[in-house]
Amino acid sequence: MRSLATELIGSVPRRVMLLIIILSINGLFLNYLIIVLSAYLPELGVSTETVGLILGAEGLSMAGFAIPLGVLSDRRGRKWILIVGTIGATPMFFVVASTLNPALLVIVGVLGGILEGAFLATVNAMIADQTTPENRDSAFTLSFILGGMGTSLGTAIPFFIPSLQGILGLDKHAVHVHLLILFGLFSLLIPMALYFLLRD
Repeated sequence: MRSLATELIGSVPRRVMLLIIILSINGLFLNYLIIVLSAYLPELGVSTETVGLILGAEGLSMAGFAIPLGVLSDRRGRKWILIVGTIGATPMFFVVASTLNPALLVIVGVLGGILEGAFLATVNAMIADQTTPENRDSAFTLSFILGGMGTSLGTAIPFFIPSLQGILGLDKHAVHVHLLILFGLFSLLIPMALYFLLRD
């Protein structure tokens, strides 16, 4: 088992490996945010209808813009569209941490969906561009594995909230706010890391 993992990792170019790791971390941030939107906001008094509207607006804008942004990336290049796409979560983190205003939450959901559409439209194509036919399957396999780990870890963060409450001496709301701000700040590093990684 270990040799298979070593072989898989060793066959993927270093640049692609770093790209996959960065994007998996981005996935961790996004999935924590989705958990907050869907499970925690109703605890704060945001109606389930409003939560559904936020998530629906995000999903529709993501689906609506993914195809045209994918076409644009084919014509103009993928690098900047991917970089801009990874900015999508940042405003959502800060808005969710600072307000429960339904209108603002829906607006930032639409904006986040558009930028996530840019991310989804380019990420797999970018990995394909950075690999050869010989190592492409390994790169996509690794992307699937690490992406799944990022998703799982992001989803699991709420399980640690009670422990963080005890360690930090904060209530549940304060812990979530601190995590949202912290992840929002960290998410700013994702596009910068991609810029330096993908520069020619």
